[in-house]
Amino acid sequence: MSVFQRVPCLLGLAGLPALLTAQSTGLTTSDLSVRVRSEGSQPIPGARLKLRQEGAGISRTYTGGADGHCLVRVLTAGSYVLRVEAPGFQAREFRNVTLRVGSTHSLEATLVPEARATVEVIGDASSLELQRTQPAAILETAELLNLPIARRNFADLSLATPFATTARTPINAGAPDSGLSFGGAGARQNSFLIDGLDHND
Repeated sequence: MSVFQRVPCLLGLAGLPALLTAQSTGLTTSDLSVRVRSEGSQPIPGARLKLRQEGAGISRTYTGGADGHCLVRVLTAGSYVLRVEAPGFQAREFRNVTLRVGSTHSLEATLVPEARATVEVIGDASSLELQRTQPAAILETAELLNLPIARRNFADLSLATPFATTARTPINAGAPDSGLSFGGAGARQNSFLIDGLDHND
């Protein structure tokens, strides 16, 4: 049985304290940015977005703004099905919308007028993250479980990313460090966060 909720756009989950919402966004959750346009790239105001998380049985409905944009915050990372509807237009459904932790995913939804539409377009959604300017990488669960760790140190899993390498600088005054260099920075310049909390030293 699915749980159906109607949630206004641009808001987080109702009832959560503001501080908790602020700490959660971008650290343990994901955001989804959707722009609804016509074939002529004109924004479609007031579009209705139905978002369903696969396997969770939870559905929510959002309403886009006058500019055709809807930003949904504080979503659990995972795979979603997104259905976009607007009066006078053929509905469109996106499957396998994958949201990753700590990221904002952007999606363009182009709708076809009902009078011209003959086939509903259904396919995988290719989402792009346009807000992040710094390099970033996410290790999937399968990699975390199956990759070997020579030093039995979880931080060594970062060496599977393209911009991490083993640090070549000597230990400073006997103080231990991560032994890792990101983008050429020294090992003592790293910062480790677990669920948003400082876990350095």
